[in-house]
Amino acid sequence: MRRPGFALVLLTLLSACRCLSPPALSLYSLRAVCVPTGPCRQGVVSRFASGRTHASNRLARASVALDTTGRGAPDVLDSLNNKLDNGLGSALLLGAAGSSMSLANWPNTASSWIGFWRKAVGPSIGGGHSLSIQGWVNEGLMSLFFFYVGLEIKKELAEGSLASPKQALLPCIAAVGGMVVPMAIYALVNRALPGGSMAGMTIPMATDIAFAMGVFGLFRRRMPPAAEPFLLTLATVDDIGAIVVIAVCFAGQLVPRYLFGAAMALGFALALGQRGIRRSSRGLAAPALALWYCLLRGGLNADMAGFLAALCVPMRSPDGSQVVRRLIRRWSPVCGLVILPLFALVNCAVPLAGSRGSMAVSAWPVAAGVGLGLLLGKPLGIWGFSRMAVLSGVSALPPGMDWRHLGVVGLLGSMGFTMCLFLIENTLTSRTAELTKAVMLLASILGAVLSAASMRAFPLRDPAVDHITVGPGDGKD
Repeated sequence: MRRPGFALVLLTLLSACRCLSPPALSLYSLRAVCVPTGPCRQGVVSRFASGRTHASNRLARASVALDTTGRGAPDVLDSLNNKLDNGLGSALLLGAAGSSMSLANWPNTASSWIGFWRKAVGPSIGGGHSLSIQGWVNEGLMSLFFFYVGLEIKKELAEGSLASPKQALLPCIAAVGGMVVPMAIYALVNRALPGGSMAGMTIPMATDIAFAMGVFGLFRRRMPPAAEPFLLTLATVDDIGAIVVIAVCFAGQLVPRYLFGAAMALGFALALGQRGIRRSSRGLAAPALALWYCLLRGGLNADMAGFLAALCVPMRSPDGSQVVRRLIRRWSPVCGLVILPLFALVNCAVPLAGSRGSMAVSAWPVAAGVGLGLLLGKPLGIWGFSRMAVLSGVSALPPGMDWRHLGVVGLLGSMGFTMCLFLIENTLTSRTAELTKAVMLLASILGAVLSAASMRAFPLRDPAVDHITVGPGDGKD
């Protein structure tokens, strides 16, 4: 009888060296070496066949988790992304915002908590341009967040919900309504009330895509399949609008030599992207950092460096692997678990006790305009513009959706949170900013509660309707 020991050792060594492809074929070809002859052959063959079946099942399960590069995808990333999709990111954002606001208003911690974020750290930039911890988060870490947003937008434009003009038309119209109507309501409120100001008119136009998708994920089975790509498209167009506003409206005193340097860095990053990225996007780090520095010194918003760098990343590498999808999968937990909660901690350190008095009276029109713009303007704009587009024959409702579902999407759009905080930091100051943050947070939470209650009232979706095709980019990747 031949002994299988040596053959098993040989098989193990060959497998470790990745010389066997595919594994099941190699196992089959070496079966005669590993299986003894004689009376025990039948039992060994039976065990071997059973082992091959289990191995094949494991290979099938592993193939689902394979990265587009051909390497096994770590389960922890998939698990984290699933949890973020199902509301973990929204819970962390709310928890960070509530904790920071509580610490900023508790007498024992208020001064030290607020003072900590305003402390200058790190090297001076240029002519004494030093950044506080809050500045590094808002100007530095948020650049990484905008890099992630840029990747998402590029994916949707190339092969997602914005790739089909016919499918994208109605949510794009709804997004325009969700930007125009809130700004109009803000303008009306601030013209009607004494002490009003137009400084915060762009704040209620923004939707927090992570927050909205997190709440939606909790009730996904109660909404039609077409609602998810509709909301994703709407929020993506919203983000594009907010990015344009940030780039155009928040420029400081421009310094031509630094803007020239930014253009050179961007051109170099584009050239690298055109050549193709094989395994990693680390090659873009140096030009992206140079772009960030030049924008910061040149008078433009430095966070745009992340968005512009994302546009330089090719969709696929020369060997066909999905570069943008791989980066989105890896950056989503970084943004959802680290950057956005930290951003909320920094920018929700709002001392509400100091918002009383004459300064707060002058701040109320701005805060009221932002709150009403989000809670009323967003749902009315999204629903109303969509209604006009459908009734005029310009577009049609997606399959399975009715006007009730569109109303819920409008409520989900009222959650401004992250982008609204960012716009507040760039447009308002002092007590006006503090009071507006508090009202915006309240409006976003109310929007989340109302949309959750509305979706909770819908019946669970029949799994049989999941076959409905809603176009490219439908559902999850």
